[in-house]
This record gives sequence, C-alpha cells and structure tokens, in this order.
Amino acid sequence: ADLAERGRTQKVDIGEANGRRCFMVMGFGMDGEIVRRIEERRSGTMRKTDYLPVILKTLQAWTPEPQRVWIDGEDLGEFDFGIVANVSTYGTWALQLGPCEYDDGLWEVYLVRRADLPGTSVAAGAALLGSLRHAPGVVHRRGREVIVQGTEASPFQVDGDFGGNTPVNFNLPGFQLPLLVPER
Repeated sequence: ADLAERGRTQKVDIGEANGRRCFMVMGFGMDGEIVRRIEERRSGTMRKTDYLPVILKTLQAWTPEPQRVWIDGEDLGEFDFGIVANVSTYGTWALQLGPCEYDDGLWEVYLVRRADLPGTSVAAGAALLGSLRHAPGVVHRRGREVIVQGTEASPFQVDGDFGGNTPVNFNLPGFQLPLLVPER
C-alpha cells in the first residue's frame, strides 16, 4: 500500500532473446552453463547459497566454447563468457555490473575474453568492488542488438532461466514496461 501511495513510475526497456521477452540479465558461456546445471537439479525454491556448489563445480569442470559477438553490427571478436544486462547488479547486491539506465534503449554488455580461473576471478573481484567495466580482460560496450554465435554451441540464460544454446540474438525492439517503484 505504501508503494502504491508514495511510489513513482519507472519505465523499463523490454528486450528479446531469440524472440523471448526479457528485461534484466542474460548471459552466455559460464553463466548459461551454471543456470543449465541449476535447472537440472532444481526441485523447488532455492537460496543464493545453493548456487555456490554449482558455481564451484562449473569452474572446475566446464570447458568454454568461444563465441563471436557482434554489437549493433560491430564484430568484437571471440569471448568465452558474457553478460547482457539492463540492471546494475547481478544475482545479489554484492555483484555490481555498473551504472545502467533502465529506459535508454541500450543493453550494457560485459564480455570476458577468457573464462579461465584467473580471468573469471579478476572479473568477479571487479564486480564485488563495483568496477567490472574497468577490469582487465573485460570489454564493456552498450548497444541495442547483441548477436552471439560460435563454431560450437554455448549455453545461455535469460532472466535466470536456461534459454538454450547459441546462436542467440539479444535485442531491444523499443518496448517499455512501466513499473511502480519506491521513491528514491
């Protein structure tokens, strides 16, 4: 009731991942593999701590399949892992992706060239410190359309659900959803 009385309206860009509506965070590579493994074992509500063993096991056993990434037609090269977001945090308040405008018609894209233990550790540490976009080995871009495709398929996730395997097209076709949010 307090939100309805004192809240404000915030428009949020609504995107698509291979035609499926989405709006928060999509990821390919290790991110997609973690969500795929979670869905295999999920039997109900999960706590954030339930993800830790899956993340650690994935770090030990997963082999990345490099994916070529294009943003608004620009070929950025191959990456093992990437996050396409319309929010500033991922999974928890502690993992800060970076500043984000919810209604600017652009994705925030974070790409990790090599998802080995050093590369992934640096990216995770930077996210914990709120400086992911400036981390060594991380490429940050903004764009309306992100195409991910590799020689071999790689898993991807869409707003926390397993989305399938690449190729995938993340785009913002211009739809916005008004949400009622707390006053700042």
